[in-house]
Amino acid sequence: MNNVGAEHRVEWLFLDLNSFFASCEQQDNPAYRNRPLIVAPAAGVETTCAIAASIEAKRLGIKTNTPIWEARQKCPGIIIVGGSHRRYVEYHNAIIAAIEDCLHVDYVLSIDECACRLLGDEQVPDNAIKLAQHVKATIAKRVGECLTSSIGLAPNRFMGKIASNMQKPNGLTVLTRAD
Repeated sequence: MNNVGAEHRVEWLFLDLNSFFASCEQQDNPAYRNRPLIVAPAAGVETTCAIAASIEAKRLGIKTNTPIWEARQKCPGIIIVGGSHRRYVEYHNAIIAAIEDCLHVDYVLSIDECACRLLGDEQVPDNAIKLAQHVKATIAKRVGECLTSSIGLAPNRFMGKIASNMQKPNGLTVLTRAD
């Protein structure tokens, strides 16, 4: 095993998919890619709110729970689609399978988050970073290029979640005990 002290090791890889429902819609429909998009409970219902917003919509200040009327004010050309939860579950299952080909998924925490315990030399930060990059590449290749994630590498799951939120979208952050 590599001689990296415990204070510099990472024991968890925490993966958080970016704008998951919206990214699934963009993966399914190339015309939606790189465009502001929100997913609503049902298409054509103006009295509801966004259940997900694409990265492009988030850059315009549109996020989860933004009312449809407000999203249209902020971005008159925004794409609004009705949710397809069965399809999101299919994407989730494909992503978990892709990750499993790289390393074991110990915990599925939600439809767009999971945590993987790192073992042995995987805990060395340089090795963990390469593994995280491999996970991202495997998801892109096997499931779709629109399905990006932010990954946190850390000594525990909680810190992994915090690290995954530090660089969004499509980030990779390492936090060690020494940090």
